Amino acid sequence: MHCEYIKDCFDPASLGIYESYANTWPTDDQWYNGGGTSEETAYAYKAEMTALQLAQRAGDQAGVRLHTANLARIRQGFFNLLWNSRLGYPGAYREQSGLKRLHESPWLYGIFCPIDAGLLDTEKAAQALQFSEWGLERVKMPYGGEQCWASQWVPSVWSVREMWPGDNYQLALAYFQTGLSDDGWKFLRGTFPQEMLYGNVPGDTGHPAGGTDFNDCNSMFARAVVEGMFGYRPDYPDGVVTIAPQFPSDWNHAAIQTPDMSIKYQRDGTITHCQVTLAHA
Repeated sequence: MHCEYIKDCFDPASLGIYESYANTWPTDDQWYNGGGTSEETAYAYKAEMTALQLAQRAGDQAGVRLHTANLARIRQGFFNLLWNSRLGYPGAYREQSGLKRLHESPWLYGIFCPIDAGLLDTEKAAQALQFSEWGLERVKMPYGGEQCWASQWVPSVWSVREMWPGDNYQLALAYFQTGLSDDGWKFLRGTFPQEMLYGNVPGDTGHPAGGTDFNDCNSMFARAVVEGMFGYRPDYPDGVVTIAPQFPSDWNHAAIQTPDMSIKYQRDGTITHCQVTLAHA
């Protein structure tokens, strides 16, 4: 029903691209007047993929056909209407009416959301991430690493253009997901110490302006570390756990332990050891 709802509200013309409306924290100051965006299209794609998996598990063949067709419609819409093949990254949005122009300057959500949703293969993901290396403002942090501003849009209205930790954690995750571990660590390293080590409250993973009780960046920090750098991706309903670490090239050891797993990595010269323990078989 949610897939039907977002289709009716945000893709009424069945173009395969969806308008973004109040679905990320900066969209409290951003509106697209009906135009389809990269980030909302990625959310819809992930929702349809999940619905397809549920239909397959339930043996619902009509549901399988429906969601398979919806996924094809979204892929076609994304690459025909939002992906800029000339520049190698998705645009911010496609105008719904008038000249129906593609606005070519995306923000970070338009880059890392399609990567996270699985819309982009590794080559296209690397191309999209490369835009953030020249098209968005980056800042070298005094304690090491970097952070990236979410957009170059003006006027700089809160919160359309902000260097927010959660956005940088997901940018780090996108680099890890693309196999670019050194770049992933660059943004993880440049982000978590800001408040966790040098802020007023030790362990805070948010932003100085966010307040101690508004720490909505925890989930993306956890994903960047556990799923991205240590590569722990469980899919227990399907009985699959993927372990695909993405450690920085100059690291020779790393370890993590949670209630669900432990991973210990050691590199001795040209030999790499990775010891994995899972709490669930």
